[in-house]
Amino acid sequence: MKTVLTALLLVLASGLIFSAGELEEPAAGPTRNYALQPAVVDGEIPDIDDPVGREVSMYGVLGTLTGNIYTMKGEWFINDSGISYEMHMGPIGHDTPDMFIDNTPGTATGFIYKDHIAPITVETANGTFSFWREDGFPLWAGGEGGANRVAVQGERGIANPAPMFQRAADPVD
Repeated sequence: MKTVLTALLLVLASGLIFSAGELEEPAAGPTRNYALQPAVVDGEIPDIDDPVGREVSMYGVLGTLTGNIYTMKGEWFINDSGISYEMHMGPIGHDTPDMFIDNTPGTATGFIYKDHIAPITVETANGTFSFWREDGFPLWAGGEGGANRVAVQGERGIANPAPMFQRAADPVD
């Protein structure tokens, strides 16, 4: 019994000694605290043609856009200096079609990625509306400012849900 314990302790101690030499310094990360850390490979932000709101909030840079707010094909945009930015406002923006007045001035502050913005706030003549937190969590995602948010959603690719109640196949005779 003593031999087994001694061997176990030696294995554990040698594992700790060898692993201590392999520690690496953490990579330089983003400057803001993210709700979910971006999946950045080798420090490069991915080039996504049509990002979803979560990706805009993760890879976007905090900034402010001022211009005309308008709707097109069920989506809200803000035009700043001749560039139209799609505003990712989640179900709050989609379920409240009269939130903004079409073709009126406004200001959006949030995460800007290419020609998309995940707005923290949008200010218009109708008032100021909030959509995202400064750490990248959407305000519509459950209690405690997004605590119930799903970390990986089925927005990309085909969802493959696991069936909850599935009958076993009938035996073949």
